[in-house]
Amino acid sequence: MTGSWLITLSWFVILFFIIRKVKFFLPENIPFQLVALSFTLKCAGAILMGLVYTYYYKGGDTFVLFSDSSIMFEALKSHPADYFKMLFGIDSGNDYLKEMYYSKMNAWYNNEFDLLFNDSRIIIRINSVLRIFSFGEYYVHAIFFSFLSFAGLTALYRAFSSAVKKHHQLFYAGIFFLPSVAFWGSGALKEAIVLFAAGFLVYSSLRLMEKKSIVNFLILISSVFLLVLTRFYFLIALFPGLTGLLIASNRKNVWQKFAVTHLVWFVALYSFYFVNPSCDVPCIIAVKQNNFVNLANYSKSGSIITQEKLKPDWSDILKKSPAAFIIALTQPQSFSKGNIFLRIASLETLFILLMLIEAIILFRVPSKEDVPLLLFCLSFTVITFTFLGLTTPVAGTFVRYKIIALPFLIFLAGYFISNSKLFVKNTV
Repeated sequence: MTGSWLITLSWFVILFFIIRKVKFFLPENIPFQLVALSFTLKCAGAILMGLVYTYYYKGGDTFVLFSDSSIMFEALKSHPADYFKMLFGIDSGNDYLKEMYYSKMNAWYNNEFDLLFNDSRIIIRINSVLRIFSFGEYYVHAIFFSFLSFAGLTALYRAFSSAVKKHHQLFYAGIFFLPSVAFWGSGALKEAIVLFAAGFLVYSSLRLMEKKSIVNFLILISSVFLLVLTRFYFLIALFPGLTGLLIASNRKNVWQKFAVTHLVWFVALYSFYFVNPSCDVPCIIAVKQNNFVNLANYSKSGSIITQEKLKPDWSDILKKSPAAFIIALTQPQSFSKGNIFLRIASLETLFILLMLIEAIILFRVPSKEDVPLLLFCLSFTVITFTFLGLTTPVAGTFVRYKIIALPFLIFLAGYFISNSKLFVKNTV
């Protein structure tokens, strides 16, 4: 046990040193002390999540994916060719690989609730690579995942920083210190990789607008690839707002350009069925929601919001979308029941709602150059929350799935609060 924590601490120090020396992790106007505190908080959140899964949940997907990776990693020592085939997905339908490796894993074929792609496989592969450095210690993996999440959030802050004129440290802290982001977005789970990929997708896109670069292009392609393999629907949610942001970079006809990109996006979603009948978007959304309802009932979840199942047609989805957005925005709200994590998340939700109310009260017309970025954040937040509200019938599940959109929402609310005349002038 002592050796395990010593290895974990050693990797924490190494990654801490990298953060101290690499300029990317030290944004302008942000002191290193705040950066160090943010990374330490994320590592603490990753370790706490592992302990909670161990002693409270008695297991969970983070340990299932970690355990499955050992089967793949063993092939590196005995049959390296097999390992690299599995790592890069070469000849994945091979009966030999299925019998020798995949059939022994718990999550490789567990695709019942993951549509389009089995997003567990990329995490198994990442864990198998990390085993080269971790000596099979789970908490080393947790530290690495928290580092990736930290890098993605740093990239996201850097993307937002062009619109941050003051109170830089508050914006930075708002992105990193939200309890759900520090907890669910730090451990050895898909969410850490999603935050990493989404942050660098936005950051590299904006960098390419400023200057064409092979490095930024490769980062962009890699980020898209990671999102495809982890949470494909977040990539779809990012697309219209990010496209609008890119084509509105000249700040002319911004609202019209955003309206057109979103209209084209919706028409494309509607037309998928005619191009490929297997990509029936209403059916995909309905099946995902119905599976969630079935799973919630089977597991006797104590925080089910609704048991009404979606119909696989656009009319039902559009009719229920406004309520779905409100539900995702305001849930969870459980102060008198549920576990401690749900109650903390409820306080976080209340805090965010109060921020939004304050932002609306103190609203001022934003600077013209900031409008495209603000509309992008609004677009991604609304689309993501609506999708989650439609497909996720359990309040507790919102806590984990919402974290990808929370930095966008916090920045959006913080922007209008920060630029208000009534905001305390001597705030950091």
